[in-house]
Amino acid sequence: MSIALYSILLLCVSGLAVGNLLLKKTATTIVHVPQDVYGLIFNPWFYAAVAVYGGSTLLWIMILRKVSLGLAYPMFALGFIIVPLLDFLLFKEQLRPTTIIGGLIIILGVAVATRGG
Repeated sequence: MSIALYSILLLCVSGLAVGNLLLKKTATTIVHVPQDVYGLIFNPWFYAAVAVYGGSTLLWIMILRKVSLGLAYPMFALGFIIVPLLDFLLFKEQLRPTTIIGGLIIILGVAVATRGG
């Protein structure tokens, strides 16, 4: 896989991670269910999340035109690293040692799974 495709794939995975964080931000605005759920219609965080997910889905389709699913899909595991790190930085959530250790294992797994691609 070329550096350009790796870059696009990483952008796609990062976009999905950011989309998750935008959904979390959306969720923090919902206080009363179901009344506030109807407020999603006017919630800019919700629309931002949908736009980011939509853009990431378009990137994913571009990637799958050039790369096998078996080679590209393991990169999605990087989202399990990106989301907790951004959650820690943006929402001040706890970053547990087990998450860090698991993240290192995931990086090793992705490196092995995508080797030679």
